[in-house]
Amino acid sequence: MNDRSGFQDSIDLSIIASVYNEKLNVPSLTARIVEVMQHYPNAQGWELIMVDDASTDGSWEVMEKIQEQYPENVRLEQHPQRRGQKDCFMTGFSKARGWLSLLMDADLQVLPEELPLVLDKALLEGHEIVCTYNDPRRGGKTRGIVSRIGNVFMKLLFRSPVRDAGANFMAVQTRFVRGVNLVHNDQRYLLPISMRRGLKKISEVGCIFGLRGYGKSKYSKFKKAMQGIPEMLALKFRLVAGFYDQPPVVEELREEKLLRMIPQLVDVSSLTSILSEGLDSHRRAFEFVSKNDARLWMISDDKKIQAFASWAMLPWESEVLQRKSGAFKAWWAAGSYLDQRVSLVRVFSACLKDCRERDIRFLSMRLSEYDRTALHAAESVGFKVLESYLTFRHPTAVSLPLDSRVRLARFEEMEAVAELASRAFRYNRFMSDSLIPDNLARHSRSEWVRNGFKGRADAIYVAEEDGQMAGFLLLRSKTNNDGKKVGIIDLIAVDQEFAGKRLGLGLVAASIHHYNQEADFIEVGTQAKNVPAINLYIKAGFRVTKSEFTLHYHNLY
Repeated sequence: MNDRSGFQDSIDLSIIASVYNEKLNVPSLTARIVEVMQHYPNAQGWELIMVDDASTDGSWEVMEKIQEQYPENVRLEQHPQRRGQKDCFMTGFSKARGWLSLLMDADLQVLPEELPLVLDKALLEGHEIVCTYNDPRRGGKTRGIVSRIGNVFMKLLFRSPVRDAGANFMAVQTRFVRGVNLVHNDQRYLLPISMRRGLKKISEVGCIFGLRGYGKSKYSKFKKAMQGIPEMLALKFRLVAGFYDQPPVVEELREEKLLRMIPQLVDVSSLTSILSEGLDSHRRAFEFVSKNDARLWMISDDKKIQAFASWAMLPWESEVLQRKSGAFKAWWAAGSYLDQRVSLVRVFSACLKDCRERDIRFLSMRLSEYDRTALHAAESVGFKVLESYLTFRHPTAVSLPLDSRVRLARFEEMEAVAELASRAFRYNRFMSDSLIPDNLARHSRSEWVRNGFKGRADAIYVAEEDGQMAGFLLLRSKTNNDGKKVGIIDLIAVDQEFAGKRLGLGLVAASIHHYNQEADFIEVGTQAKNVPAINLYIKAGFRVTKSEFTLHYHNLY
């Protein structure tokens, strides 16, 4: 967990907004921040601190009503006399309960919808300060001459590594700014001040700065231009003189402790050494990751794993769905429900970010219906529950009468079976997903059959009725974790035209007979809404052994 020594409550984020005569803007600002943060999964607790700088338009009364509406997240501070934005931020720093402070004005020029871009850099990637700039590639305005000159001086005087060091929309670890006695307009220069106090991990992100909501701007470009260079020269003198040299307030917040909740990508080749250090309780999961060429994200501390999650590319699904596809393959987290959920959200988010960087457009995962922690974490990061999936089991020692209408398929019948598969299915996860075109969902069944004929299946059976191909069965086998061989009904279907002819029961009987001497039991899975299939398996003597959720995630951007 992140070390929050010196902070009153265990929360991640304090959003600090300076308010002066913004009564028409603060309701929209607050509602939009609440909406964004309710759907943002990576912050373990947050608050909005609005500091009223002696407004004269009734802003304070409006803010009090907002606090009544959102008592758990909104906190208010008020200056009896106007003291300026610098003092508003200092007040916010002194009251912040989060180890991360995010600064913004209340005039809506900073879009609350941009918050996740900044927070991901700080909360997931561990940067100590995240600056922003108006990104023209995303529709933002190109920086004016005044801003460009100012940033040139910032680079010359303070070796600023970012494009716009003076933007008020930024996130910074509270320990670097709490207790700092800012003077003049030094709130504009928190980056060089924090660098002087030991801040090292710096990042920036391109955002869109919108138009002001209501009212007139309190800033004058001409005044800012006239004051900017003298202010920076004065700040340079203060820094050289040691004015801001006091150490961060929370000395216990060491870098290595802060990074405890930052997921790290683990090289699969290093898993052997990890397992040799007393972490072999996760050996099966790690061996699975290694064998499937998966990417593993882990939160660990002092050789103790707190959480991990992995994902892998799915070449076959990528081909049939005509989009890069993958799946979450293994995950785990320690601690209470809340600790597990927070940890899983972070490693899931790290995996998703990793996928986006590789242009993965579609992801799936299947988890036990009892694993509610992982389910809630997956939903928090954008996965949607698509179906309940039931797994049935039947002992091979108990056989069923064979049906003379069922026989082994011939290779030359591949296309006929594939065509049957394209029309016979009404229930599968691709068809249940409205974001997957029906033609691709049906094409996936045909390709599954072709793969079976080309070697994936142990055996393929077909059922005939009146000289017509009426159904088919694909079988394959595996060895489970207990070392037992399992026969699997990989795909089974009967043409709807021949429903009620007991052909499905004949195909199931063929599967049991096929593995009678070769496997310990037969398994088959189907959707909980596929009532005809469930009735068939129960009639054939199968019993439910597992119930799972299937989840899908679509990267639409």
